[in-house]
Amino acid sequence: MNRNYLKIILAILVLGVPCLSWAQSVKTITLRDGSVIKGKVTQLRDGIYTITTDNLGKIDVAESEVLGIGVGTQSAATPQETSGAGSIKDQVQALQGTLMSDPQVMMEIEALMDDPEIRAALSDPEFMSTIMSYDPNKIQQDKKTQSILQNSKLRSLVEKISRKLPDTGN
Repeated sequence: MNRNYLKIILAILVLGVPCLSWAQSVKTITLRDGSVIKGKVTQLRDGIYTITTDNLGKIDVAESEVLGIGVGTQSAATPQETSGAGSIKDQVQALQGTLMSDPQVMMEIEALMDDPEIRAALSDPEFMSTIMSYDPNKIQQDKKTQSILQNSKLRSLVEKISRKLPDTGN
């Protein structure tokens, strides 16, 4: 799988996550400064996570400040786990901005989240931890990734998006 294809898939899946119940479960969010926040991720919009916590209430955190997100009491990614993934994460975030500015693509992503196969994959906490790791090797080797890559709706949307993007040679 080429890197552009992987980045498009990551962008689609991460943009679709807030539509699902996974986003409503308690997360452990590790920030770049070492701080840890436990709460529910209720929204990701314009590069800002909205997180509801028991102690702090509703807070907004820039996506660029998030090192990793774990499920429940599971630790979020450590710097060692994300080294090498930072550049792909930055590229995915930039791609998300591009996708979010295209209302047609966003409608198609929202419709994709209604697909039972995609919904089931994104409702799996282990799979979402893999996706949120932004580790290309880990993501490509995951069995659920291999399964959803066969989904015709996802493949069609990825192809449509890839045709709209400039070829970066990655």
